[in-house]
Parts: sequence; C-alpha cells; structure tokens
Amino acid sequence: MASMLSRIERLSLMTSLLPVQGERVTGLTLAMLKQKLADQPGFALPADRTLQRDLAELIKDGAVGMLPGNGSAPRYVRLNDEGEMGGEILDEESWEYLLLQVKQELSGLVSANQLERLSKWLGLPQEMALGETKLRILPDSLRLQPAHIDYRVLGGVLRSLKSGQAIRVIYQDREGKRSEPVLHPQALLQRGPRVYLYAMKNDELADRMYAIDRMVSVQLMQQPAREMVGFDLDQRVRNGRADFSDGQIIVFEARVRGYLEQLIYDCPLNDSQQLTPLDGGGSYLKVSIPSSGQLLRWILAGGGMLLCWHLAACRTWACPKAE
Repeated sequence: MASMLSRIERLSLMTSLLPVQGERVTGLTLAMLKQKLADQPGFALPADRTLQRDLAELIKDGAVGMLPGNGSAPRYVRLNDEGEMGGEILDEESWEYLLLQVKQELSGLVSANQLERLSKWLGLPQEMALGETKLRILPDSLRLQPAHIDYRVLGGVLRSLKSGQAIRVIYQDREGKRSEPVLHPQALLQRGPRVYLYAMKNDELADRMYAIDRMVSVQLMQQPAREMVGFDLDQRVRNGRADFSDGQIIVFEARVRGYLEQLIYDCPLNDSQQLTPLDGGGSYLKVSIPSSGQLLRWILAGGGMLLCWHLAACRTWACPKAE
C-alpha cells in the first residue's frame, strides 16, 4: 500500500509542477522536472524509467501533453489549470486504497466528534488553517453526536457521483424496515450531524434526501444515473428543502427581545428580514422564510425572547407565551 500511495502522490505532484499549456509556455524537460521534484521536501526521487512511465500514463489520461523539444529532449506541459489528473475514474486497485483512506479519515473524525473537519474533508467551505487549538466551529444548536457512517457506503456514494452511475442500496428506515431501491445520485449535503444524498428513486422524477448513515450497503451499477432536469443544490438550500421543508414560503411575524433580538440584528434570518424597534422594548420582526421543522424548533427555543403574532401563509401557528 505504501508504494501505491507514493505513486498516486507522485503523479499528482508531477502534474502540479508542470507549467500550464499556453502560447509562450515551453514546458519542462525530464531533467528539469527531476530537479523540481528533487527540491520537494521528503520526496524520494525515483529512477528515470519510472518517471518516464509516469509521464506516459499522465499523457494517456489527458492530464499532461508533450511538446516538440528544441533538441532531442521533449518538453512536458500541464493540460488543465487545476493540476488534477483529468476526469478519468481511478482503477480498481487505486480506488480500494483510497477507500481505506476514507475509512481511516471517517473513523478519526467521527470518534473525535470533529464535525467541522468532516465538513472540510467533504469539500464544503474551508476553514482557516489555524489548527484546532486556535479555531473551533460549534453549531448554534444542540451539539448532537455525528451519525455513524460506513466508509464503504460513503465511498460507493462518492464514486457514483464522480462516475455518474446509478447505485442499488439497502436502506433501513427509522423503524428498522429495509428496502432495496435503485438511486440516481444528484448531490451530497451535510446538515448538522448527518450527511444526506439527494437522489431520485427507481423511476421517480422527484428527488428525495437519503441519510447516508441509514444505508447498509451500496452497489455501483452499470447503468448511468438519470440527471434531474433543473436540479440546483443551492436552490434546495435556499427554499428550505435541506431543512425538510416542502418549499412553502411563509411570512413570519414576531416580537423579539433580549439576546435573540441582538442575535438576529447581527445575523439576519435572510435578506427579506425587517426589524423595527418597538415602544416598551424589543423589536417587531417580519421575514419571509421557508416553513420547516427547523423554524418551529427555533420558535420553541426562543421562549420568552420571542412572541409570535402569526405566520401568514393560509394558516396561523399559536406560539406558547413565556413570562
């Protein structure tokens, strides 16, 4: 496994050190590339034959191109701006290795309850690199333990999203009942302590959210996953679907005071929020917001700092008053 890791890292490093193809880019010869590799801390320079084989593989993958040399030595350039190894799917041996890395990474993050690091690892917005002794990210809610995720399940889901293939899963609901749907993955979302997959089920046209921790197994299928027309992950978040809303937008009106008043003054619920000071203290809040369970929990948590007047959207919710 150590040799495989060295190869994967070496290919990535070689690609990143090559200049990006352009009109005035002359590229690097093998000797010039060797010198750059030798300058990398902790890198063991392999034999020329190994580097030549690596370059041939990168050219085959479409990550690297070869330019005619001024002399006998060809020159190499990178064919994309991102320094990635093209869009090819890794071979089975490499994938199995990376899957083990997923297992080790998940095990460490979940056992240490370091959910903010899981967010970074999944490719969500990056934290500033200050280290855990100088930076800690906490949710503004009850600090639940992360749900257990099987690394093989997450690995299978990630691969299906990368390759565009459908998956057959064994899914266990909250009552323990199991089903075996064919899912057509669209996107991943981490929401609080859980990671969800947006996917269409079997022949259905609408997408649903599936908790990754409820998946017992994932089987990659040969058939391509159907793409949902107009699917937009950002829109799912904006309209409350990420909070299990049906997409209904309501007008929420309330009197807020104390800590809660200051909190939403500094951190508005969204751009439509209006906060008007009231005689006798507190402020009148009016905001258009998705109707969701998260909103209801937030209202109940407000206690005496939040008095609802009404939620205008064909219905009225009575909120408990607290002295």
